[in-house]
Amino acid sequence: MIAPSPTRTCLLCRTVAFLPLLVLVAACVEDEQSCYDKISADLLGTSEFARKSGDFDYADAAIDSGYAALAILVDDARNICDYVTAGAYLERK
Repeated sequence: MIAPSPTRTCLLCRTVAFLPLLVLVAACVEDEQSCYDKISADLLGTSEFARKSGDFDYADAAIDSGYAALAILVDDARNICDYVTAGAYLERK
């Protein structure tokens, strides 16, 4: 029987030890689609509330911000996760 070399065993141990850390980091990174879903839901709720309150200009501003969020989502140079909603508007974090 051939014994495994110490170098190969150490490499395997390091790889196995590194894997949970990699999974944890990957889970913490939020993808753009989930950021967009949160922002668009928030803006839609703001728009609906403003319409029910009779503030149609504010509702239209929320809808315009929703279009802007969609434009940011499809733009590869920008990341929608860098933005948050501030009422009916988008702001950079």
